[in-house]
Amino acid sequence: MTELVGRVAGGRPGRRLATAAAQAGGNPLYARELADALVRGGRVRVSGGVAELVGETGRADGPDGVMVPTSLVQVIEGRLELLSEPAAEMLRWAAVLGQEFSVTDLETVTERQAGQLVRVVAEAVAAGVLTGAGPRLAFRHGLIRQVAYEEMPQALRSALHLQAARLLAAAGAGAGQVAAHLVAAPDVTESWIHDWLAQAAPALIYQAPQVAADLLRATLAQLADGAAEREVLEADLVRVAFLQWQHEEVERIGTRLLAGQPDPDRRAEIAWFTGYALLRHGQPAAAAALVERELARMGRMAKHWGWLRTLHAMTLPQLDRADEMAGMAQEALASAEAAGDRLGAGYALHVMFTVSTLRHNWAAGLDCIERGLAAVGDDPQALDLRLILLANRTTMLSELSRRDEAIETARRALTVAEQAGAYRLGFMRAQLAAVYYAAGWWDDALAELETAIATPGPGGDRIPAYGIAALIAAHRDDWATATEYLAEMADVPAREVIYPHNAYDLLLARAMAAERSDGAAAAAAVLAPCLEPSLADLMPDEYMILPALTRLALAAGDRTTAAAALAAAEEQSQGHGPDDLVRFPAVAHCRGLVQADPALLFHAADVYRSVDRPLERAQVLADAAVLLAARGDLPAARAAFAEAAGLYDSLGARWDLGQATARLTRYGIRPRQQPRRGRPASGWDALTPTETKIAYLISEGRSNPDVAARLFLSRNTVQTHVSHILAKLSARSRAEIVREALNHPETPEPATA
Repeated sequence: MTELVGRVAGGRPGRRLATAAAQAGGNPLYARELADALVRGGRVRVSGGVAELVGETGRADGPDGVMVPTSLVQVIEGRLELLSEPAAEMLRWAAVLGQEFSVTDLETVTERQAGQLVRVVAEAVAAGVLTGAGPRLAFRHGLIRQVAYEEMPQALRSALHLQAARLLAAAGAGAGQVAAHLVAAPDVTESWIHDWLAQAAPALIYQAPQVAADLLRATLAQLADGAAEREVLEADLVRVAFLQWQHEEVERIGTRLLAGQPDPDRRAEIAWFTGYALLRHGQPAAAAALVERELARMGRMAKHWGWLRTLHAMTLPQLDRADEMAGMAQEALASAEAAGDRLGAGYALHVMFTVSTLRHNWAAGLDCIERGLAAVGDDPQALDLRLILLANRTTMLSELSRRDEAIETARRALTVAEQAGAYRLGFMRAQLAAVYYAAGWWDDALAELETAIATPGPGGDRIPAYGIAALIAAHRDDWATATEYLAEMADVPAREVIYPHNAYDLLLARAMAAERSDGAAAAAAVLAPCLEPSLADLMPDEYMILPALTRLALAAGDRTTAAAALAAAEEQSQGHGPDDLVRFPAVAHCRGLVQADPALLFHAADVYRSVDRPLERAQVLADAAVLLAARGDLPAARAAFAEAAGLYDSLGARWDLGQATARLTRYGIRPRQQPRRGRPASGWDALTPTETKIAYLISEGRSNPDVAARLFLSRNTVQTHVSHILAKLSARSRAEIVREALNHPETPEPATA
């Protein structure tokens, strides 16, 4: 099918065109008609051998977002016209239910028993319109369903959706299923809807947040200002808007509700969401003022006193009052535990984790995370908090050099986010990419980042993804890509990068860009503000940038800043010592540079080897080579540089290799061999190690879900890798991947004794 569409379109179908063509459901006639109509309509552009869909992706009234050409509509309509009127009526209801549907739902909406539907369903199956899909029925092709749906006037479709919602709700159908029909029906004034929504919203908000938000907004638009249901529904809208990071909407509605006299328990929830939205929106002072005002209104024994106390503690680091956090968090935790409030306890433990990290007590921080995860369990209302805790657990495990556990946690968090359709999905991918980056698995990191950057989500949560992507591109001397990513985050101030996002990768990428354009002094100026106490106190991982700052400051002749960076590294390492396998080598790196002591640098390199951090090891070896060369010990310098060059080459870090070569050329030292040009752009050798594993699994006949389970990856990540494999192999189908894999037999791993 892909080859057929490609022939008509004049190139291998890109992702959007392939998605549109998939609606043909494998029918060659439908696929050819669809592709031909898109080409004739100027909707396809061919570039670099790839044919891609351009412009708007669909019609306003189509359920599947595909523009169906008139010629194809006529073919499908001809098939539908052969059906009897009872079968056609049943088919209209089926089109309203969706591409797949159960017989039970069809009974409910048609108000007929299964025995009465047997004949018409059999007729539709015989005509090639419907087919079995396990225990359910389905349209044989997506385009048949779309044409059957669009044959009905808009008013009729809306009426059928509304009737389906009412009948399904009365039959006890799930909130998400009922809501999907209500969203498709613009008239939501019937009184039963308001009562149903008031009952269903708390669950719907966490099952299908976008559907819940759309439905709540539509319902509220129909309600009079003084309607009895309005306060409840607006409070629900505050909650779902918060989950979707619609901060301005939360602030607007929440502030108005708080100006009235809402139910006391509801008031505390509204205050919590509104204050948290203000904090996320960069207004910590306003958030603190709101929380303090609401705490003064309620007694200590109020239901959500602990929540608001926790939120108050969360505002303090940005108000230079971080020393007050611990006491507030302990109070909030005690209050939540006494009340049996698991979610409140989880948030209090999250704040206690933050306190531990600001104090550089990683073991205590990890303990708080474990207790927080145990407290919230699988409560659907705790989804956002659970993802925050899992993200922080990933970071802590990585800090403690427990990389395999960090990767397992990040993959688990990503799976949870994908299943729930959570708004933090892009951030969770960035978390996993950060672990891959530290391990030197940059291609795997980029596979996650590609999806993360394309995933809708909170703007702040995208900062780490852009930062890591920009940093990898900079290291690989791909400055066009690095500049593009940096431009996306150009308006984000350094303080916001540092806290609450801890996006040190973005700072380092900015410094590399400054060094490239304006030299070491300009690059040091990008990182030097992190030494200011007001910012340094908010940076539990400041060690990540201090070796780079020390090197840049010394290169610029600024020994004062270099000494300050060393002092900051030593201060941050207090209480950790040699057992901290990420901070200790960073301190040794800084000290070795300031004291011009290669022995300290080699010691740091040995520690980095033990925890398998190849980039840091290469950087410290390159610095050691420069110090040795300056002392005249050229053989030792060459050996250190050769090892650094090999590591840089394996990572594809061409920028770093070039910079190190430039520093050592004055001593007559150059790489022993020409660096690789990197992995080829196409062919089997272009596949990354992970892509190669996936290609071999595909050759075994495994599906994407099977591959995901086998490699402990998310399904979307596997899909991204498969797309890359198809592109690199110029393959048009999985069958061609199989052929390529068979032509490149897998080399068995050597047996171990």
